[in-house]
Amino acid sequence: MIASDFQPHSGPQPTRHVLIVEDELDSADPLKRALRLRGYRVSLALNGNEGLAVIEHDPPDLVLLDIMLPDRGGLLVLEAVRERTDFNSPIIMVTGIDADRHREYALTLGASDYVTKPYPMHRMVRLVDELLGENPDRP
Repeated sequence: MIASDFQPHSGPQPTRHVLIVEDELDSADPLKRALRLRGYRVSLALNGNEGLAVIEHDPPDLVLLDIMLPDRGGLLVLEAVRERTDFNSPIIMVTGIDADRHREYALTLGASDYVTKPYPMHRMVRLVDELLGENPDRP
């Protein structure tokens, strides 16, 4: 399934904000397109510091956070975000690192899920829908 396989959302303007923190545009762009087609407002940060700035100034409803990032790695971003008492949105760690210790550590820090690359696009979109309480079968 590719991004063009997703039905566009035909309702009102997107209100749910998803932040993708990913330095590899080959990974981020298809996901960004698929989520926009589902009706989400999507922001992209190319490193950990940019991701933290977006969270501070335009808090998202959900974050897709890579582990290997320039400036500040994803686990450090996760730790900093979860130390804040005013940010409780779901955070999905998205990474090429398929190691139990990284997964366990991320979940201990407060990640909502841990997804390894490559992932099926429909699975990621469904996970975002589920964590945001959206109907995954909506048009």
